[in-house]
Amino acid sequence: MEEDKMNPSDAGTYYCAVATCGEILFGDVTKLKIGPEPDITAIIQGHQSDPVLPGDSVTLQCAVLSESQSKTCPGETRVYWFRAGSDESHPSVIYTHKNRGDDCENSPEASSPRKCIYNFSINVSSSDAGTYHCAVATCGEILFGHGTKLDIEGCTNKPNFKTKTVGVGVSVELTCPHKSLGSLFWIRIVSGDFPEVLGKTFSLKSNARITATEEREPFVLHIKEAKLSDAAVYYCIQISQQYVRFLTQTDLRVEGPEPDITAIIQGHQSDPVLPGDSVTLQCAVLSESQSKTCPGETRVYWFRAGSDESHPSVIYTHKNRGDDCENSPEASSPRKCIYNFSINVSSSDAGTYHCAVATCGEILFGHGTKLDIEGPEPDITAIIQGHQSDPVLPGDSVTLQCAVLSESQSKTCPGETRVYWFRAGSDESHPSVIYTHKNRGDDCENSPEASSPRKCIYNFLNVSSSDAGTYHCAVATCGEILFGHGTKLDIEGNCRAGA
Repeated sequence: MEEDKMNPSDAGTYYCAVATCGEILFGDVTKLKIGPEPDITAIIQGHQSDPVLPGDSVTLQCAVLSESQSKTCPGETRVYWFRAGSDESHPSVIYTHKNRGDDCENSPEASSPRKCIYNFSINVSSSDAGTYHCAVATCGEILFGHGTKLDIEGCTNKPNFKTKTVGVGVSVELTCPHKSLGSLFWIRIVSGDFPEVLGKTFSLKSNARITATEEREPFVLHIKEAKLSDAAVYYCIQISQQYVRFLTQTDLRVEGPEPDITAIIQGHQSDPVLPGDSVTLQCAVLSESQSKTCPGETRVYWFRAGSDESHPSVIYTHKNRGDDCENSPEASSPRKCIYNFSINVSSSDAGTYHCAVATCGEILFGHGTKLDIEGPEPDITAIIQGHQSDPVLPGDSVTLQCAVLSESQSKTCPGETRVYWFRAGSDESHPSVIYTHKNRGDDCENSPEASSPRKCIYNFLNVSSSDAGTYHCAVATCGEILFGHGTKLDIEGNCRAGA
């Protein structure tokens, strides 16, 4: 096929085809291009630059590969830089190269392309973030590179975070990549304390154990023989032109020796006891000897926290391993040691007793056993008085009666029971003792039924005109005074004489 005076619309792909027996058979394929051919074979850009701070100087690079022998159009090749911002605005031309390239080199092999480097340098601001495309205009076409993404960091950038765990006495090195601009600092932050500057480039600060050094590229913090107090969060920060950049963050954890105690078991509450009783409190300590990583023996103490909210105090120290220790026949089961603490209690010994185990520089407490001390129990079950007597005249003889019911088998204190009479006058004066019974009672009787209380009657005789008031029968026993409800006595005036 021949065609004269080709037009641009004649460009396309041409097929030679033969139609026979109801089929079409395709032969050679010819692609026809009409117009000048550019010589560009590739445009190469880095996908992403390292993050930079506002004020930093950045150079973006674009490599254009070409074959000069394949170019069929007149005119020079122009190179532009476009930026596509993060705000989705239209890409815009921000720079045009005026010459062929900053650096062009021809390959010694005739078949290899020529390479020209185009550099674009800027002092960045926070608004310069985006993707930068290198674009080559030649032979009526514009060819784009894939673009280089530029990230501009501010004060809120996230540092490289890691956790490091070491044992006590182990030396530690924390590294920070060295940046050409600004100063680098190592700071330490412990919860509840102000940040502490440990070192700075160009003016290195150190103490006996902690030093900061510049070793070629990285900025290194050395911690010699770490202590438990070195546990903290360590930051390497860069300060440049009033901008702060956090480069690394390391959570340093320092582990001490591990105790072998797995549990401390105490009974929550003992049965109530009386003063003078002997009480034994028990503490079971479970341990796994193979897990202990510190030297020295384990000590067991007893603390008492009193009901008066005073500070707990050590009241006993065990000098040996335990009163009774037993190993489980199963290798995976813990060893059990029993520690007993025995006392003859007094009323002041009430409180909560904690078993405490000191090992590996720690003190581990049990939940505590509460000890209740009861006082002596009186045997009095009731004191019965009449609420009000009939009105009487001065000089009359009056007998006030008090019935005291008791269960002798329930009394737990020594000594006898005493009965008193108190009078509360109408003049609001303080009640006063006016009579004391010297014997058990005027009349005592035991009930024929064993479960019924014993009853004793106490009588009080004679009153005068000044004796009006309420009379209370009071029983003193086991350190307590128990009162009856009282009998009210009204004294009348000389109404008979007047009659």
